[in-house]
Amino acid sequence: MKWFANLLTIIYGLGSIYFIYMAVMGSFVYFANKSMGHDESFLEPGRNWILGLILGGFAWLGWKMMQHPESYKWGIWIVYLPFTAVLLFFLWFLTIHVSTGGKWN
Repeated sequence: MKWFANLLTIIYGLGSIYFIYMAVMGSFVYFANKSMGHDESFLEPGRNWILGLILGGFAWLGWKMMQHPESYKWGIWIVYLPFTAVLLFFLWFLTIHVSTGGKWN
């Protein structure tokens, strides 16, 4: 399962790069519009900054901890935590969707 942990680390790193790129572009647009007098919300770039930093933190910390045999188990736990959260959310969504016949209300 080490290959899967490495794959998740790469996916988290690529996701982090994507979100940080979007945050940089959104921040540039936000500050450019602000200097021209347009009011705009910082919610979108701020959310991208947070997601990018969180995913990057999980990728970096998991990778660093998996490099040492004494902290390998903690590194695996850190890498699998976001994957498990997404998997549980998907299973919850699937359960709700199937049990209600596709109706949310």
